[in-house]
Amino acid sequence: ERQARALCGSAVTVLYNLGRLAEERMDHPAADRIYRGILAERPNYTDCFSRLGKIAELRGNAKHASAWYVEALKVNPKHADAWTSLARLHIAGHDLGSAQKRLEKVLKDNPSDGLSNILLGNIYFNSARWVPMDKDHPDRQAMSAKYTGYLSKALEFYKKVLQKETGNIYAANGIAMVLAQSGRLSQAKQIFAQLREAASSQLGHVWVNLAHIHLAQREF
Repeated sequence: ERQARALCGSAVTVLYNLGRLAEERMDHPAADRIYRGILAERPNYTDCFSRLGKIAELRGNAKHASAWYVEALKVNPKHADAWTSLARLHIAGHDLGSAQKRLEKVLKDNPSDGLSNILLGNIYFNSARWVPMDKDHPDRQAMSAKYTGYLSKALEFYKKVLQKETGNIYAANGIAMVLAQSGRLSQAKQIFAQLREAASSQLGHVWVNLAHIHLAQREF
């Protein structure tokens, strides 16, 4: 009986891998059928819910994607990929507060989760908005402190990732963005230049960031 169960489990794994291969070939209808077939036999196979969510996202159906991720979390409330996927949907919908809550759930169980730290860093970075005010404006000091605090928090998340994953280009890019936003242009330029050489195909906007710094430093 144990051997039969093991064989059944192996068969499910093979089917799941076939689904992943179908995704890589961009044959999403086939992958969809495979994952649904697995769930018909193994309704607790959380990775299938997650993959069906990804397929729904690629089809532009955020509502269905969210529903699949929620199903995964019903089976496993600590499914990190489902939480981060939901967070990304919230970010795409400009609901940063909900995204932050989802990501903090992941970090509560795994403080070193790279993706969650980077996404939280992005949230704090994008929340840092400085509105120029007259120096005598009563809210100037509070706004300045809030702006600086958000950038510092973003930098903290990016650095945490880079300490664990020294080659993480997204964490390095985040650090460079914070440095540039903080006025430390030469340091930011150095990092962006390194990223341009190492990962320009993955970070196409690095050229734009470098151009902005050159303009700010009047290097025409």
